[in-house]
Amino acid sequence: MTKRDLLQHLEAVAKQAGVKVIYDELRGEGGLCRCKERYFLILNARLSQHQKIELIVDGLAKLDLTGLPLLPEARVLIERETMTKKRPDEVLVPVLNRR
Repeated sequence: MTKRDLLQHLEAVAKQAGVKVIYDELRGEGGLCRCKERYFLILNARLSQHQKIELIVDGLAKLDLTGLPLLPEARVLIERETMTKKRPDEVLVPVLNRR
């Protein structure tokens, strides 16, 4: 799987999870944010594909993706991120807009 394919898959997973992915010219890298019960992944458009993948994986790792189809490569990255970044007592962010 190419980086481009993986990035497109992760963007699709984010969309299915109710997260809008936005690319814009930012001073920083970007990341997951919430505004009035809606979630957004706002990413610097100038980042490499690798950096975009890392940021999307980081954002998705904070969400409950139960029931969403994930390619094995994406699942491994998200699970690895979840295990390394989250505290055991942290509550998963509920996924909104699953209609």
